[in-house]
Amino acid sequence: MRFRPSRWLAVYGTSFFALSAEGMIGLIVPVVLVDLNASPGAIGILVSLSALGPLFLSLPAGALCDRIGDRRVLAICAAGSLITGILYFYVSSLVLFGILQLVGGTTRSVGWLAAQSYIGRNVKDSERAVRMGYFTFSANLGMLLSPPLVGLLSREFGSRAGFLVMALWSVVLFILTRSLQETPLEHRHRSGKAGVRAMAEALFGRGLRMAARPAVMVILVVTFLRLASIGISQSFYPVYLKQHGYSTASIGLMFSLMFAASTMASPLMGALARLIGSKNVLWVSSALSIGGIVGVAGTGSALVISGLTLIHGVGIGLSLPALLSEVGASTGADERGVAMALRTVVNRLGYLVMPAALGGLVSVFGMTAAFFVSGVMLSAILAFAIFLDVRQGKKACQVG
Repeated sequence: MRFRPSRWLAVYGTSFFALSAEGMIGLIVPVVLVDLNASPGAIGILVSLSALGPLFLSLPAGALCDRIGDRRVLAICAAGSLITGILYFYVSSLVLFGILQLVGGTTRSVGWLAAQSYIGRNVKDSERAVRMGYFTFSANLGMLLSPPLVGLLSREFGSRAGFLVMALWSVVLFILTRSLQETPLEHRHRSGKAGVRAMAEALFGRGLRMAARPAVMVILVVTFLRLASIGISQSFYPVYLKQHGYSTASIGLMFSLMFAASTMASPLMGALARLIGSKNVLWVSSALSIGGIVGVAGTGSALVISGLTLIHGVGIGLSLPALLSEVGASTGADERGVAMALRTVVNRLGYLVMPAALGGLVSVFGMTAAFFVSGVMLSAILAFAIFLDVRQGKKACQVG
Protein backbone atom coordinates (compact mmCIF):
# COMPACT_ATOMS: atom_id res chain seq x y z
CA MET A 1 0.00 0.00 0.00
CA ARG A 2 1.37 3.42 -0.97
CA PHE A 3 1.10 6.14 1.69
CA ARG A 4 1.50 9.90 1.45
CA PRO A 5 4.09 11.39 3.87
CA SER A 6 1.29 12.62 6.15
CA ARG A 7 -0.05 9.08 6.43
CA TRP A 8 3.38 7.80 7.45
CA LEU A 9 3.44 10.43 10.21
CA ALA A 10 0.15 8.98 11.48
CA VAL A 11 1.64 5.46 11.41
CA TYR A 12 4.71 6.64 13.35
CA GLY A 13 2.39 8.47 15.74
CA THR A 14 0.62 5.23 16.60
CA SER A 15 3.94 3.76 17.77
CA PHE A 16 4.68 6.85 19.88
CA PHE A 17 1.34 6.91 21.68
CA ALA A 18 0.76 3.13 21.83
CA LEU A 19 4.05 2.19 23.48
CA SER A 20 4.62 5.28 25.63
CA ALA A 21 1.54 4.35 27.68
CA GLU A 22 3.54 1.35 28.94
CA GLY A 23 6.30 3.69 30.10
CA MET A 24 3.74 5.79 31.95
CA ILE A 25 1.98 2.92 33.67
CA GLY A 26 5.27 1.42 34.83
CA LEU A 27 6.06 4.67 36.61
CA ILE A 28 2.61 5.55 37.99
CA VAL A 29 1.22 2.25 39.27
CA PRO A 30 3.92 1.40 41.89
CA VAL A 31 3.80 4.96 43.27
CA VAL A 32 0.00 4.99 43.53
CA LEU A 33 0.01 1.55 45.19
CA VAL A 34 2.43 2.85 47.81
CA ASP A 35 0.03 5.75 48.40
CA LEU A 36 -2.72 3.14 48.90
CA ASN A 37 -0.57 1.42 51.57
CA ALA A 38 -0.29 -1.80 49.58
CA SER A 39 2.22 -4.32 50.93
CA PRO A 40 5.37 -5.12 48.88
CA GLY A 41 3.89 -8.51 48.01
CA ALA A 42 0.64 -6.94 46.83
CA ILE A 43 2.55 -4.39 44.76
CA GLY A 44 4.51 -7.16 43.05
CA ILE A 45 1.35 -9.12 42.25
CA LEU A 46 -0.62 -6.10 41.04
CA VAL A 47 2.22 -4.92 38.81
CA SER A 48 2.63 -8.41 37.34
CA LEU A 49 -1.10 -8.71 36.57
CA SER A 50 -0.69 -6.36 33.59
CA ALA A 51 1.38 -9.05 31.83
CA LEU A 52 -1.09 -11.88 32.49
CA GLY A 53 -3.76 -10.94 29.95
CA PRO A 54 -1.33 -10.40 27.04
CA LEU A 55 0.38 -13.71 27.81
CA PHE A 56 -2.82 -15.67 27.18
CA LEU A 57 -4.76 -13.38 24.81
CA SER A 58 -2.11 -12.13 22.38
CA LEU A 59 -2.54 -14.99 19.89
CA PRO A 60 -6.34 -14.63 19.68
CA ALA A 61 -5.86 -10.84 19.41
CA GLY A 62 -3.37 -11.34 16.60
CA ALA A 63 -5.89 -13.56 14.80
CA LEU A 64 -8.45 -10.80 15.24
CA CYS A 65 -6.03 -8.33 13.64
CA ASP A 66 -5.65 -10.67 10.68
CA ARG A 67 -9.41 -11.08 10.36
CA ILE A 68 -10.95 -7.62 10.90
CA GLY A 69 -7.90 -5.41 10.31
CA ASP A 70 -5.24 -3.86 12.54
CA ARG A 71 -6.83 -0.40 12.36
CA ARG A 72 -10.06 -1.54 13.98
CA VAL A 73 -8.29 -3.49 16.70
CA LEU A 74 -6.06 -0.49 17.43
CA ALA A 75 -9.11 1.80 17.69
CA ILE A 76 -10.85 -0.63 20.09
CA CYS A 77 -7.72 -0.83 22.26
CA ALA A 78 -7.34 2.96 22.29
CA ALA A 79 -10.92 3.26 23.54
CA GLY A 80 -10.26 0.59 26.16
CA SER A 81 -7.10 2.34 27.35
CA LEU A 82 -9.04 5.61 27.59
CA ILE A 83 -11.70 4.03 29.79
CA THR A 84 -9.21 2.24 32.05
CA GLY A 85 -7.06 5.38 32.31
CA ILE A 86 -10.03 7.34 33.64
CA LEU A 87 -11.05 4.54 36.02
CA TYR A 88 -7.48 4.26 37.36
CA PHE A 89 -7.81 7.88 38.48
CA TYR A 90 -10.79 7.14 40.72
CA VAL A 91 -10.28 3.57 41.98
CA SER A 92 -8.90 3.05 45.50
CA SER A 93 -9.77 -0.62 46.05
CA LEU A 94 -6.83 -2.96 45.47
CA VAL A 95 -9.18 -5.61 44.04
CA LEU A 96 -10.61 -3.18 41.49
CA PHE A 97 -7.08 -1.95 40.80
CA GLY A 98 -6.09 -5.52 40.00
CA ILE A 99 -9.00 -5.86 37.57
CA LEU A 100 -7.92 -2.64 35.85
CA GLN A 101 -4.39 -4.00 35.60
CA LEU A 102 -5.68 -7.11 33.85
CA VAL A 103 -7.91 -5.20 31.43
CA GLY A 104 -5.64 -2.20 30.91
CA GLY A 105 -2.53 -4.34 30.47
CA THR A 106 -4.32 -6.29 27.75
CA THR A 107 -5.64 -3.25 25.85
CA ARG A 108 -2.27 -1.49 25.93
CA SER A 109 -0.34 -4.58 24.85
CA VAL A 110 -2.76 -5.54 22.08
CA GLY A 111 -2.81 -1.93 20.88
CA TRP A 112 0.96 -1.99 20.49
CA LEU A 113 0.68 -5.39 18.79
CA ALA A 114 -1.85 -3.97 16.29
CA ALA A 115 0.35 -0.95 15.56
CA GLN A 116 3.30 -3.22 14.76
CA SER A 117 1.11 -5.50 12.67
CA TYR A 118 -0.29 -2.54 10.68
CA ILE A 119 3.07 -1.24 9.53
CA GLY A 120 4.39 -4.76 8.93
CA ARG A 121 1.38 -5.55 6.76
CA ASN A 122 1.46 -2.34 4.71
CA VAL A 123 5.10 -1.37 4.21
CA LYS A 124 6.79 -2.23 0.90
CA ASP A 125 9.65 -4.74 1.06
CA SER A 126 12.09 -2.22 -0.41
CA GLU A 127 11.31 0.28 2.35
CA ARG A 128 10.93 -2.17 5.24
CA ALA A 129 14.23 -1.59 7.05
CA VAL A 130 14.02 2.22 6.82
CA ARG A 131 10.34 2.44 7.81
CA MET A 132 10.79 0.04 10.73
CA GLY A 133 13.72 2.15 11.92
CA TYR A 134 11.61 5.31 11.99
CA PHE A 135 8.66 3.44 13.53
CA THR A 136 10.88 2.16 16.35
CA PHE A 137 12.51 5.58 16.78
CA SER A 138 9.07 7.08 17.35
CA ALA A 139 8.19 4.37 19.88
CA ASN A 140 11.47 4.82 21.76
CA LEU A 141 10.99 8.59 21.74
CA GLY A 142 7.64 8.09 23.43
CA MET A 143 9.25 5.89 26.07
CA LEU A 144 11.96 8.51 26.59
CA LEU A 145 9.70 11.56 26.91
CA SER A 146 6.55 10.25 28.59
CA PRO A 147 7.90 9.21 32.04
CA PRO A 148 9.54 12.61 32.74
CA LEU A 149 6.30 14.35 31.69
CA VAL A 150 4.27 12.15 34.02
CA GLY A 151 6.78 12.67 36.81
CA LEU A 152 6.57 16.46 36.43
CA LEU A 153 2.77 16.50 36.42
CA SER A 154 2.61 14.09 39.35
CA ARG A 155 4.87 16.34 41.38
CA GLU A 156 2.60 19.32 40.68
CA PHE A 157 -0.85 17.71 40.80
CA GLY A 158 -0.44 14.39 42.61
CA SER A 159 0.61 10.89 41.60
CA ARG A 160 -2.71 10.04 39.94
CA ALA A 161 -2.42 12.89 37.43
CA GLY A 162 -0.37 10.59 35.24
CA PHE A 163 -3.44 8.42 34.62
CA LEU A 164 -5.18 11.37 32.98
CA VAL A 165 -2.17 11.92 30.73
CA MET A 166 -2.43 8.27 29.73
CA ALA A 167 -6.13 8.79 28.98
CA LEU A 168 -5.28 11.84 26.85
CA TRP A 169 -2.67 9.77 24.97
CA SER A 170 -5.41 7.22 24.25
CA VAL A 171 -7.65 9.94 22.78
CA VAL A 172 -4.84 11.03 20.44
CA LEU A 173 -4.17 7.40 19.49
CA PHE A 174 -7.86 6.88 18.67
CA ILE A 175 -7.86 9.99 16.48
CA LEU A 176 -4.77 8.76 14.66
CA THR A 177 -6.45 5.44 13.87
CA ARG A 178 -9.18 7.34 12.03
CA SER A 179 -6.58 8.73 9.61
CA LEU A 180 -5.07 5.32 8.83
CA GLN A 181 -6.09 3.56 5.64
CA GLU A 182 -7.94 0.28 6.07
CA THR A 183 -5.86 -2.79 5.27
CA PRO A 184 -6.94 -4.32 1.92
CA LEU A 185 -8.96 -7.53 2.18
CA GLU A 186 -6.30 -9.50 0.33
CA HIS A 187 -3.87 -8.72 3.18
CA ARG A 188 -6.17 -10.25 5.80
CA HIS A 189 -6.71 -13.86 6.76
CA ARG A 190 -10.11 -15.18 5.65
CA SER A 191 -10.50 -18.64 7.21
CA GLY A 192 -14.28 -18.79 6.97
CA LYS A 193 -14.45 -19.38 10.72
CA ALA A 194 -15.61 -16.80 13.21
CA GLY A 195 -15.67 -16.02 16.88
CA VAL A 196 -14.30 -18.51 19.38
CA ARG A 197 -13.49 -21.07 16.68
CA ALA A 198 -11.21 -18.60 14.87
CA MET A 199 -9.46 -17.71 18.12
CA ALA A 200 -8.99 -21.39 19.00
CA GLU A 201 -7.57 -22.02 15.54
CA ALA A 202 -5.10 -19.14 16.03
CA LEU A 203 -4.04 -20.39 19.44
CA PHE A 204 -3.70 -24.11 18.70
CA GLY A 205 -3.35 -24.14 14.92
CA ARG A 206 -1.97 -21.21 12.96
CA GLY A 207 0.16 -19.87 15.78
CA LEU A 208 1.84 -23.17 16.59
CA ARG A 209 2.38 -24.01 12.92
CA MET A 210 3.92 -20.62 12.33
CA ALA A 211 6.18 -20.92 15.39
CA ALA A 212 7.49 -24.23 14.02
CA ARG A 213 8.85 -22.57 10.87
CA PRO A 214 12.65 -22.25 11.20
CA ALA A 215 12.67 -18.58 10.15
CA VAL A 216 9.94 -17.67 12.65
CA MET A 217 11.59 -19.80 15.36
CA VAL A 218 14.76 -17.73 14.95
CA ILE A 219 12.73 -14.53 15.35
CA LEU A 220 11.09 -15.84 18.53
CA VAL A 221 14.41 -16.95 20.03
CA VAL A 222 15.97 -13.54 19.40
CA THR A 223 12.82 -11.86 20.74
CA PHE A 224 13.28 -13.82 23.96
CA LEU A 225 16.94 -12.76 24.14
CA ARG A 226 16.03 -9.10 23.66
CA LEU A 227 13.46 -9.11 26.45
CA ALA A 228 15.71 -11.21 28.68
CA SER A 229 18.45 -8.56 28.46
CA ILE A 230 15.85 -5.85 29.15
CA GLY A 231 14.65 -7.92 32.10
CA ILE A 232 18.18 -7.82 33.53
CA SER A 233 18.45 -4.06 33.01
CA GLN A 234 15.14 -3.42 34.76
CA SER A 235 15.69 -5.77 37.70
CA PHE A 236 19.22 -6.44 39.01
CA TYR A 237 21.10 -3.80 37.03
CA PRO A 238 19.87 -1.00 39.36
CA VAL A 239 20.41 -3.30 42.35
CA TYR A 240 24.04 -3.83 41.29
CA LEU A 241 24.55 -0.08 40.92
CA LYS A 242 22.94 0.56 44.30
CA GLN A 243 25.29 -1.96 45.94
CA HIS A 244 28.24 -0.07 44.45
CA GLY A 245 27.20 3.22 46.03
CA TYR A 246 25.28 4.85 43.18
CA SER A 247 22.50 7.20 44.25
CA THR A 248 18.96 6.92 42.91
CA ALA A 249 19.56 10.05 40.82
CA SER A 250 22.72 8.52 39.33
CA ILE A 251 20.89 5.30 38.50
CA GLY A 252 18.17 7.38 36.85
CA LEU A 253 20.83 9.09 34.75
CA MET A 254 22.11 5.68 33.61
CA PHE A 255 18.62 4.74 32.51
CA SER A 256 18.33 8.04 30.63
CA LEU A 257 21.56 7.19 28.80
CA MET A 258 20.16 3.77 27.93
CA PHE A 259 16.87 5.14 26.57
CA ALA A 260 18.63 7.94 24.69
CA ALA A 261 21.02 5.49 23.01
CA SER A 262 18.13 3.20 22.10
CA THR A 263 16.16 6.10 20.63
CA MET A 264 19.03 7.47 18.56
CA ALA A 265 20.11 4.05 17.27
CA SER A 266 16.75 3.05 15.76
CA PRO A 267 16.82 5.37 12.71
CA LEU A 268 20.22 3.89 11.73
CA MET A 269 18.55 0.57 10.89
CA GLY A 270 18.00 1.40 7.22
CA ALA A 271 21.60 2.46 6.56
CA LEU A 272 23.06 -0.49 8.47
CA ALA A 273 20.75 -2.95 6.70
CA ARG A 274 21.98 -1.67 3.34
CA LEU A 275 25.57 -1.91 4.55
CA ILE A 276 25.66 -5.35 6.19
CA GLY A 277 22.15 -6.79 5.74
CA SER A 278 19.22 -6.75 8.16
CA LYS A 279 19.94 -10.26 9.47
CA ASN A 280 23.49 -9.27 10.45
CA VAL A 281 22.11 -6.16 12.15
CA LEU A 282 19.93 -8.53 14.17
CA TRP A 283 22.90 -10.67 15.27
CA VAL A 284 25.14 -7.72 16.11
CA SER A 285 22.45 -5.80 17.99
CA SER A 286 21.53 -8.91 20.01
CA ALA A 287 25.18 -9.40 20.99
CA LEU A 288 25.46 -5.73 21.99
CA SER A 289 22.32 -5.82 24.12
CA ILE A 290 23.52 -8.91 25.99
CA GLY A 291 27.19 -7.98 26.30
CA GLY A 292 26.49 -4.41 27.35
CA ILE A 293 24.26 -5.28 30.30
CA VAL A 294 26.18 -8.38 31.44
CA GLY A 295 29.56 -6.62 31.25
CA VAL A 296 28.45 -4.07 33.84
CA ALA A 297 29.03 -6.64 36.58
CA GLY A 298 32.75 -6.65 35.83
CA THR A 299 33.38 -3.08 36.95
CA GLY A 300 32.42 -0.35 39.37
CA SER A 301 33.79 2.51 37.25
CA ALA A 302 31.14 5.07 36.36
CA LEU A 303 32.80 5.74 33.01
CA VAL A 304 32.93 2.07 32.02
CA ILE A 305 29.39 1.41 33.27
CA SER A 306 28.14 4.42 31.28
CA GLY A 307 29.81 3.09 28.15
CA LEU A 308 28.41 -0.40 28.61
CA THR A 309 24.96 1.04 29.31
CA LEU A 310 25.15 2.98 26.03
CA ILE A 311 26.17 -0.21 24.21
CA HIS A 312 23.21 -2.05 25.70
CA GLY A 313 20.91 0.80 24.68
CA VAL A 314 22.21 0.76 21.10
CA GLY A 315 21.64 -3.00 20.93
CA ILE A 316 18.09 -2.67 22.23
CA GLY A 317 17.37 0.21 19.86
CA LEU A 318 18.57 -1.65 16.75
CA SER A 319 17.21 -5.09 17.60
CA LEU A 320 13.53 -4.09 17.55
CA PRO A 321 13.42 -2.69 13.98
CA ALA A 322 15.63 -5.59 12.88
CA LEU A 323 13.15 -8.07 14.39
CA LEU A 324 10.14 -6.31 12.89
CA SER A 325 11.87 -6.28 9.52
CA GLU A 326 12.53 -10.02 9.75
CA VAL A 327 8.90 -10.67 10.72
CA GLY A 328 7.86 -8.89 7.54
CA ALA A 329 10.32 -10.83 5.43
CA SER A 330 9.40 -14.23 6.93
CA THR A 331 5.59 -14.07 7.01
CA GLY A 332 2.77 -13.28 4.62
CA ALA A 333 0.75 -10.07 4.77
CA ASP A 334 -2.36 -12.01 5.86
CA GLU A 335 -0.65 -13.53 8.92
CA ARG A 336 1.24 -10.57 10.39
CA GLY A 337 -1.19 -10.25 13.28
CA VAL A 338 -0.52 -13.78 14.54
CA ALA A 339 3.22 -13.31 13.91
CA MET A 340 3.30 -10.16 16.06
CA ALA A 341 1.17 -11.96 18.65
CA LEU A 342 3.75 -14.75 18.89
CA ARG A 343 6.39 -12.09 19.52
CA THR A 344 4.23 -10.58 22.25
CA VAL A 345 3.81 -13.94 24.01
CA VAL A 346 7.57 -14.55 23.91
CA ASN A 347 8.15 -10.95 25.04
CA ARG A 348 6.10 -11.52 28.16
CA LEU A 349 7.77 -14.85 28.84
CA GLY A 350 11.26 -13.37 28.53
CA TYR A 351 10.40 -10.44 30.76
CA LEU A 352 8.81 -12.71 33.38
CA VAL A 353 11.39 -15.52 33.31
CA MET A 354 14.72 -13.69 33.23
CA PRO A 355 14.41 -11.57 36.42
CA ALA A 356 13.25 -14.62 38.39
CA ALA A 357 16.01 -16.81 36.95
CA LEU A 358 18.64 -14.16 37.62
CA GLY A 359 17.35 -13.80 41.17
CA GLY A 360 17.93 -17.52 41.70
CA LEU A 361 21.43 -17.26 40.24
CA VAL A 362 22.23 -14.33 42.51
CA SER A 363 21.14 -16.37 45.53
CA VAL A 364 23.42 -19.26 44.52
CA PHE A 365 26.48 -17.58 42.97
CA GLY A 366 26.36 -13.94 44.09
CA MET A 367 25.68 -10.83 42.00
CA THR A 368 28.79 -10.66 39.79
CA ALA A 369 28.96 -14.37 38.98
CA ALA A 370 25.22 -14.47 38.32
CA PHE A 371 25.52 -11.74 35.68
CA PHE A 372 28.28 -13.65 33.89
CA VAL A 373 26.48 -17.00 34.12
CA SER A 374 23.36 -15.43 32.62
CA GLY A 375 25.53 -13.86 29.93
CA VAL A 376 26.96 -17.25 28.97
CA MET A 377 23.46 -18.76 28.87
CA LEU A 378 22.05 -15.98 26.68
CA SER A 379 25.10 -16.07 24.40
CA ALA A 380 24.63 -19.81 23.94
CA ILE A 381 21.00 -19.24 22.97
CA LEU A 382 22.09 -16.56 20.48
CA ALA A 383 24.63 -18.98 18.97
CA PHE A 384 21.82 -21.56 18.65
CA ALA A 385 19.66 -19.00 16.79
CA ILE A 386 22.51 -18.23 14.39
CA PHE A 387 23.04 -21.97 13.85
CA LEU A 388 19.35 -22.44 13.04
CA ASP A 389 19.44 -19.57 10.57
CA VAL A 390 22.61 -20.78 8.83
CA ARG A 391 21.21 -24.32 8.56
CA GLN A 392 17.95 -22.99 7.12
CA GLY A 393 19.92 -20.91 4.60
CA LYS A 394 21.89 -23.98 3.48
CA LYS A 395 18.69 -25.99 3.03
CA ALA A 396 17.18 -23.17 0.96
CA CYS A 397 20.27 -23.12 -1.25
CA GLN A 398 20.10 -26.89 -1.76
CA VAL A 399 16.45 -26.69 -2.73
CA GLY A 400 17.20 -23.81 -5.09
